Amino acid sequence: MLAWGDNRKDQTEVPDEAETGVTAIAAGAHHALALTKDGEVVAWGDNSNKQTDIPAEVKSGTVTAIAAGKNTSAAIVGGKVYAWGATHATQKVPTFAQSKVVQVAVGTESLAAVKEDGKVIEWKVNNASYTNVTGATDVRALTAGAHHFVVLKGDPPQKH
Repeated sequence: MLAWGDNRKDQTEVPDEAETGVTAIAAGAHHALALTKDGEVVAWGDNSNKQTDIPAEVKSGTVTAIAAGKNTSAAIVGGKVYAWGATHATQKVPTFAQSKVVQVAVGTESLAAVKEDGKVIEWKVNNASYTNVTGATDVRALTAGAHHFVVLKGDPPQKH
């Protein structure tokens, strides 16, 4: 792994445990996450908002996806979203995002998740109420900007 750029919060100082065996990465404003092949999350950089304080439930489970926003981090364990940061060691997550979630994305002040059925929900940081995203069906990829989300819809491309 390689990280570069502004390093005022040590966010480009990749820890040894994230140097090899990493399957996914995510970056927030001044922190970063790595997902190892063993399903463990490694976090580093700025922790002023608790965004690198990985919750015990995430540490003890097998993580399948990660995401990072400005001051927030998220992971999926057993189909459930766990979120932390934005000054909360553990954030409130809507009931609807506590099972059958396959992807998660984090913006500056909100999160979104794709369910197994391809539908998307969105919620505000540390708020348990959510919104079903109209028109977001058959979603196969999700990403976040600071204040927006983008989804890729439809069937996966056919292999030739």
